[in-house]
Amino acid sequence: MQRVFDLWHGTVESQDGALQLYQIVDFIWTWARDVYRPQLRRCLRGQDSDPRELSPTSTYPFSRSESVFSISSYQSLSHTLVDTGRNDGAMTSENGSNVHLNIRDASSHPFLRWANSHDASAPWATQTCIRHSDIVAFSFRILLMPENDEDFQSLMNLQYREESITTMLHLLALTSQSQYSVLLRRGHIYELEKDWIGAEKNASHASSATYSDDVVRAFFFFHTFCQAGDWQIKREVYCIIWSSRAAQLLSTLIDTDLELHRGDKGWRLTQHFEITRTFPQIRNLFGNKSVAYALHNASLILLHGGSLNRDGGHLQWALPPDQGMTEAEIAQYFALFNAVECNAWMSQLYHRRSFRLLQVLRTEEATEIPLGLPSVSEDIGKGGAMLAIKPNSWPSQCPRFCLFVLLENGFDDKAQLKRLLRCARKEREMYGVNRDTVDGRLSLSATDEKILKDWKNALGSETTRGD
Repeated sequence: MQRVFDLWHGTVESQDGALQLYQIVDFIWTWARDVYRPQLRRCLRGQDSDPRELSPTSTYPFSRSESVFSISSYQSLSHTLVDTGRNDGAMTSENGSNVHLNIRDASSHPFLRWANSHDASAPWATQTCIRHSDIVAFSFRILLMPENDEDFQSLMNLQYREESITTMLHLLALTSQSQYSVLLRRGHIYELEKDWIGAEKNASHASSATYSDDVVRAFFFFHTFCQAGDWQIKREVYCIIWSSRAAQLLSTLIDTDLELHRGDKGWRLTQHFEITRTFPQIRNLFGNKSVAYALHNASLILLHGGSLNRDGGHLQWALPPDQGMTEAEIAQYFALFNAVECNAWMSQLYHRRSFRLLQVLRTEEATEIPLGLPSVSEDIGKGGAMLAIKPNSWPSQCPRFCLFVLLENGFDDKAQLKRLLRCARKEREMYGVNRDTVDGRLSLSATDEKILKDWKNALGSETTRGD
């Protein structure tokens, strides 16, 4: 039976509606680009091109497209169209594994209505929002390192001055070394991307990757944070891809033998499944852990462990400082990804981002938390919510306060939300980004106190003790 998805609700008055329309337009643009680009390139090179070779009536627009998974250089990358179809059940992967059993599409979750106030006239309304700890924006970002000197230099010039480029080149060299990277097939990155964002895998799309068996080195790192502007919790996996040609170019630039692909014969082709098995460590963060690590801006890198972990693999997520990388160095990688994404030409060739808003469903089975992450006390948010306070560095239009609801059930109710807000205020469950509790570190002004009081009153007029 054919499945039909409601791609747009017919309105741009909400953020979800505007995003859905943008995704449709982006999909159409991507389709036209991928259909016509190969032919236009041949025309520009002066090569003969049969105008009937590619037709705009193609029913599968990506069957001829170039991507990070299909060619070894000058990749054409497009932003993945977010699957806006509803899935009332939890997702499962096509290989029968349980990596998707506890995530569900949340793009139309009713609780999202609390994220933005509809009463912009009230002073308190623009300074407050409500989010749920388990509704998370998952992203998978890929940066393909260029294989020619001109593009490599252009990549460096996006973010760094001439005196800083040499330092960044040596920093990038770390990501190609066996200590910090994994060796896998290029096509396996497609599998990992879909596993992370919980998207259905398209067999024909995967098989169309002409060079999917190319061996590459990939450096993976993870970042969870609250998005400045709207407090959305995000969990992003980043992947820097090194082909042998790109690594050879880097070796020339820094005059160092990187030895990228030596000793590859012993690498098992199923290695990407070991990576997939580590995803629950960074995906299955619920309640106070989800909020605490996001406020802490936690970052991790994937590397080889000294012994088998609980799932039988040799890979594990670890804190960068524990492995010889500083937080400042990891921040440089983040900055490079963002700089490439902001440049239309470089992003088109070398950057890819896939995105999905998911609800992480809680399971009875305990999830192994990555080594090195600070422990989160069960007393944090014990009243069912945590109140976060915006740092001064965030945009002015971002709400001053965000109430993160931690409850698994029974939270989508005004009276309940009022109780959670009152409890968080009374119990001093207030936190800053990258900080501990408010006591001794942050203070509330008279304006802040009035905002909280008006916000609580707006959630309901129930009579409660201790107000």
